[in-house]
Amino acid sequence: MSAQPSHFLARHPRAARMLVLLVVSVGWLLGPKPVAPSDYCGHRIEFTAWAGLTVNCDSGGFAGLAAEPRTILDRTNLRQTRPVFSLIGTVMGWPLAQLTHAFKPGLDPRAGYFLGYILLNFLLLAAAVELLALLLAGVGATAAEILGLSLFLVANDLTKAFLWTAHSQLFGLLCPLLTIALCVWLAAAERSRRQLAVLGLALSLAILTYGTFFVTVAALLLADFHRGWERRQPLPQAVARAVALALPALLPVALWPAWVKQTTGAFYSHELVAYRQFVWLADAFQAGGVRGLAIVGTKARLFADTWLTAELAPLTLATAALVVLTRRAPVETPARELRRQTWLWLLLGLVFLALMGFYATRLTYNLVPAMLILAGLALTQLPAARRRLAARLLPIAGLAWWLAHAVKHGPYS
Repeated sequence: MSAQPSHFLARHPRAARMLVLLVVSVGWLLGPKPVAPSDYCGHRIEFTAWAGLTVNCDSGGFAGLAAEPRTILDRTNLRQTRPVFSLIGTVMGWPLAQLTHAFKPGLDPRAGYFLGYILLNFLLLAAAVELLALLLAGVGATAAEILGLSLFLVANDLTKAFLWTAHSQLFGLLCPLLTIALCVWLAAAERSRRQLAVLGLALSLAILTYGTFFVTVAALLLADFHRGWERRQPLPQAVARAVALALPALLPVALWPAWVKQTTGAFYSHELVAYRQFVWLADAFQAGGVRGLAIVGTKARLFADTWLTAELAPLTLATAALVVLTRRAPVETPARELRRQTWLWLLLGLVFLALMGFYATRLTYNLVPAMLILAGLALTQLPAARRRLAARLLPIAGLAWWLAHAVKHGPYS
């Protein structure tokens, strides 16, 4: 019998990943403080002279809505398109609200719900890390490789600004990995229409929590259609399966605004009204000619700018280099399937973000989890000597990446 590795990472890989998550997260509280109020949107809570957090300017609205969920029906409520997110906040925050009221009766009644959202953020990030580990372990990545790649998932501007506040941004890291995992699951075996319907209903709740889950529905439809096409599935059967998934996924999303409008007389989408998300395409078409092209050009430039930052450019270039280096390496079926579904997410996610019309590096970073999957796949396909070298360099790169984020000024919101 061969000797088993005795070091902590080999014996307790999940505990090691959670320890890294915890250390990185606490580190965000200890970084440089804002110099001026203009450095952040919201307000600061200073614990000590060397530790504090920023309450994002959206957090009060999220926590207040969780405390009083009926207010989502108020006209022009900014979160009316995300009713399930506020209900999750209610469920997570209510027990904590009772505790804060018992121990601190005069505290803001939203405080417990604020803490509930922070707990939710940690659960989302932990789930994202474990999905990354599950997907990569299935194609032969080592615990050390997975841990090194996990650092790029937990240490970034998105988690630094939004982990310790009430916000929905952490769904952006979970959504790609969950989508890829579901696509792999769907492609692995014949799933019944009942299973597809249940999955679609769950996705409807996800969409009413975070809009990027629309991409998940599109990816699953394409993954299932591709599986059927490979097996020469009759077209009527493929259409029936698509309907079984899409109808329960999209019908509740359409019924929610219809019900709100019937109940209150109006439905408000802040994303469409204030940010013109996606409908800017109609604005450009209506403008026509040179003016319409100018709108498209401006949007394209703004989206491109998000890729040219110190946050995204290094990861994109490193992933591209690894993919090119291993492009001719033989790939076994599980790795081939994972790669296919990852590229599917990247393509659909790229189109979704490009057409959104509202651009920020933190949103484009939602593509990074898929890049980490591609990087992990590439690492498993390197020749043995290069893989050993990469195994030594990856933790160093991950540690340097985290420290660079920990000591830099911002972002704070």
